[in-house]
Amino acid sequence: MNIKGQTEEFFKDFDAKYAYKKADLGTKFHKNHIEIKLWQPLALDVKLLIFQNYSDNKETITYSMEKEETVWVSKIDKKYEGKFYQFLITHPDNSKTIALDPYAYSLAPFDWEAKEDKIAKGAIVNLNNKSRCGIIKHPLKSEFNCQVDPIIYELHIRDFTSLKNAKEKEKLGTFDAALKHDIFKYLKNLNITHVQLLPIHSTYSLNERNIKMLKKGDGKGWATNYNWGYDPLNYFSINGSYSTNPNDPYNRIKEFKRFVDKAHQSKIGVILDVVYNHMMTNSIYDNILPGYYYRDNAKVKPVIYPPLASQRYMVRKLIYESLKHFVEYYDVDGFRFDLSSFIDKDTFDYCFENLRKIKPNLVIHGEAWQFSDLDFKDSYVKGINDNNHSFGYFNDSLRSIITWDEFEVGPGLITKVNNEKAAKYRSCVVGNINNYKWPSYDFEYSKNPNDLFTKHVGNNLAYVACHDGGTLWDRIITESLNKDMKMKDLLDQYRQALILQITTQGRQFFLAGTELAQSKPADKSGQDFHKSFYSYVKDYFELNPDENKFHFNSYKTTDYTNGLKWNNLENPLIKKELYLWFIRLLKFRQSTKYFRLNSSDEINKYLKFNCEIKDQNVVDYSIKLNENEEVRVIHNFNQYNYKTIDLKKYKALFCSKIGIFNIKEILGHCSYILIKK
Repeated sequence: MNIKGQTEEFFKDFDAKYAYKKADLGTKFHKNHIEIKLWQPLALDVKLLIFQNYSDNKETITYSMEKEETVWVSKIDKKYEGKFYQFLITHPDNSKTIALDPYAYSLAPFDWEAKEDKIAKGAIVNLNNKSRCGIIKHPLKSEFNCQVDPIIYELHIRDFTSLKNAKEKEKLGTFDAALKHDIFKYLKNLNITHVQLLPIHSTYSLNERNIKMLKKGDGKGWATNYNWGYDPLNYFSINGSYSTNPNDPYNRIKEFKRFVDKAHQSKIGVILDVVYNHMMTNSIYDNILPGYYYRDNAKVKPVIYPPLASQRYMVRKLIYESLKHFVEYYDVDGFRFDLSSFIDKDTFDYCFENLRKIKPNLVIHGEAWQFSDLDFKDSYVKGINDNNHSFGYFNDSLRSIITWDEFEVGPGLITKVNNEKAAKYRSCVVGNINNYKWPSYDFEYSKNPNDLFTKHVGNNLAYVACHDGGTLWDRIITESLNKDMKMKDLLDQYRQALILQITTQGRQFFLAGTELAQSKPADKSGQDFHKSFYSYVKDYFELNPDENKFHFNSYKTTDYTNGLKWNNLENPLIKKELYLWFIRLLKFRQSTKYFRLNSSDEINKYLKFNCEIKDQNVVDYSIKLNENEEVRVIHNFNQYNYKTIDLKKYKALFCSKIGIFNIKEILGHCSYILIKK
């Protein structure tokens, strides 16, 4: 039976006939044996290949698997714990393929060798072996509203320590190295509530056996041994490069558990970035059952290959069970879904409803762009479909208003007045809810459904920079044409962007290093140097980028580019006027309710726009919780000052311009957070 390219009606019938309902695929340890199961309803034969060592090219022993309905089963001796395995599948046309178990809980260290035909080995690990897997002693006890309270810090775990002291005994770029450098003490001091990790699942285009921190010039283009993780290899196992010993399949499990446990001790949640829209190569699952796992007829593709067929029973089952595994076994606290619009609504509904039964406060959000092979009505898409799951949509409206589009350079409100952007920003102030009662006087705001996209403020994820696109600092220095621009003036724009973001309602999201003006100097030796952007501005941090360019898509370049620039904190202006100022800004946000209104009713009740200044390029609003609790926010996008407004009863808590404490007038291109004296 050839099922590749068949219709969805065909696959509905196929699932009705062949789907497997039990939750026991993969490797399970019993009292006297190990049981391994693979779903493959059409195979003529399946053999289990066991390898003594991860590097062996030839199996040590082969077991014939028995077919039980639609799954193939093998029961083996417990002496094979810690060994490695693959499947040899004979298909109906008598062709044979080697396949990785999609349910493998850990893998042998993987080296792709810059090829796309490599097949990984699963590792036979006992998840109940507490001495080897470790335990999580501390659940996340922090009380928070998962809709609006989170302040999320997006981090590639490697970047946190990659530029630290290379002479240290611990391997840099690992979970343990981050713990040694007090990551959670650092994040707690910043007032971060959740760390969001770029994909930690096993990834394809990496050599886990030879991880070294890459200096400038150490890259090898597409073969550079650095990877963000958006080319999945397996959804149950963890990337071995983040462990101190990738050769031991238990090590990565134990060290990530320890990482989560330490996070919870500090009352910080852990969110995982997950990639269920595509894989590195579709042969990974086509080696098992060709034609089933992907929408091969898709006319729109997330990358070069067709997307995962999330709507099919066994794909949905795999997605849910892998998410559940990380919630139950690793106790993670949320997920960010890459290109989420390629996943159907029914799959999300099933996953969210069932995962919230396990962890009610689960934080979930995704890239709900208008980009998918699915009909937009069949997925959760920003500006098209709302949701009732507190599934946050990345608010690219806000980002593009403040700076510019993701992989482009252009003026945002922090650099150039723009009536249309100012109107759009007003829609962001209220959390982009479409049921706000707007003022009746002459008042401009965006009515575009992509800017007013939800009834629930918990569906808004506010951000100005993330791993995709330039850092906030790099956006500012590549947009400016003024080669003599002073650092103070750059920081004025930077701080205005942060005030513009954090004074909007909704969940808050920051790229790692926002607090220290993180920058990604371009390195010719890495991938996609030609897509980097030139800066006329002085190289204040003495990073010496190639051709004075900065990288906006650094997924496969060196640690020189990607690592957190801790040396920036040695600059007194950065330390005082950004780092310490940012800490105060986040603390104010978390210690008050003003910017954490948790419903449309509360936003309508407490947030009112002021009309003293009749200028569409000034956004002025107050949030009054009661007679004693009131905050006023004013953003002036014009170049000129305003003196016509009476501010005698207010004092400035925060001003985007450095050194401004008294408010006699509203300065041009400036933002304020004011409270009554």
